[in-house]
Amino acid sequence: MHENSFCPRCNENTDNKFMLDIIVCSKCFYVKREEMDKMSEKEKADLIEQEKKKDELRDQQRQAQIEATIAANKAANIACCPKCGSTSIATINKGYGLVRGFLGSGKPMNVCQMCGHKWKPGT
Repeated sequence: MHENSFCPRCNENTDNKFMLDIIVCSKCFYVKREEMDKMSEKEKADLIEQEKKKDELRDQQRQAQIEATIAANKAANIACCPKCGSTSIATINKGYGLVRGFLGSGKPMNVCQMCGHKWKPGT
C-alpha cells in the first residue's frame, strides 16, 4: 500500500480504490503526475485504454439505470423526462416574440428541470 492513503484532490480514503498502483483515483480521476512520468509510453496508453473502457462501462450502466427509471415511471403513470428520467418537469408556453406576436404562443412545451431537455406534452 502507498504511504498516502488519501487522494490529494478529493481527500477520499483511497484504500482499495486506486488503480494501477496508486496512479488514478477512482472517485475524482486524479492522476499522480510523478507516477505517470515513470511509466513507459505503452503503459500510459494501456492506462488510458483501461480508463476509456471503464468510462464506457460506467456510461452504459448509467444509461441502463436511466432507462429502468423511465420504464418504472411510465409503469406507475408518472410523468418524467424522456432523456434523463427526472420527474422535475415544468411546462412553458412557446412561441411569443416581437416579430410573430402571439403566433404559436399556445404551444405548451415540457422542460426538464434537471437536464433542460424540451419536448411536447404527451410524447
